Amino acid sequence: MRRRLLSILLVLCLGLVALPIAIGAENYGVLALETEGDYEYRTSPLSGSPGAFYAVIDTYLGGGGDIVIPDTLGGYPVGTITLGAFMGSNITGVVIPEGVTNIDGAFVGCGDLESVTLPKTLTNIGSLTFAECTSLKTIELPDGLKSIRDTAFLGAGLTDITIPPSVTSIGWYAFFDCHDLTSIYFEGAPPKVGDDGYEDMGAPDDCVVYYPQRLKDLWAPSGETTWKGLAIEGYSDVSTVWGDANEDGAVNAGDAAFILRVLVRLDTWKSSQGKTNAKVTGGSGDPSAADAAFILRFLVRLEAELDPNKRS
Repeated sequence: MRRRLLSILLVLCLGLVALPIAIGAENYGVLALETEGDYEYRTSPLSGSPGAFYAVIDTYLGGGGDIVIPDTLGGYPVGTITLGAFMGSNITGVVIPEGVTNIDGAFVGCGDLESVTLPKTLTNIGSLTFAECTSLKTIELPDGLKSIRDTAFLGAGLTDITIPPSVTSIGWYAFFDCHDLTSIYFEGAPPKVGDDGYEDMGAPDDCVVYYPQRLKDLWAPSGETTWKGLAIEGYSDVSTVWGDANEDGAVNAGDAAFILRVLVRLDTWKSSQGKTNAKVTGGSGDPSAADAAFILRFLVRLEAELDPNKRS
């Protein structure tokens, strides 16, 4: 397996060398690089908009530190940051502008990079994008991101990462050699992992995958305890709805009745969230008959507030 990984990385490295030739010949006609400020860029036709173009950043020429990438170059909106654009530079922080949809291997080898702000428009994090970014401990992925490609975070310093529900595919070895990665939180359904049946994200063996408790049937059908070889645990992704003991989305007499049924062991809590919702009297310990009574008093307007944190 390691030999396969090294082979793929070699192909990607060779692709980096050949990239200008391939792009110029196949996609953009004559390759013409322009320079503005700290960036070399070229233009590419904007799909679906005849006569419109966007800027593709090819090379960063600056001195490093914390940077904010401009949203336009040469009057063209920046849409893509391409393979190796910042490779090995000593930037420590980067803000990527809205409008960028694709980052493809742009920050490989940026060992000083600690902070990344991604745009809401981003849909793809390409192969090797944050590979060997050893100082990058955390990153917030935007809602709307669709894919994390092969080896995207290879060797990065991540300690945890949250995957938004919009992500539908994660490439093989996306988190390979991320030795400090202990937790991956998924906010949606299980994504496709790898191609051609290959299903290894490359996360460390002791990394735990956390999934929304409400999607337990998708992540852990029949009580499974692993996913893609990693231990899985549910977490509550629902904010507290005070009084909604049975977790049906409403507060009514049925919640008070549900609490009483649990107390006499005719029913059980659907999840820890329901238990939290039921504790309207505040304090520690499990919900009690007093909580059921308080909910009924609220329903007949003898109590004004269910949230114990808002009552003096």
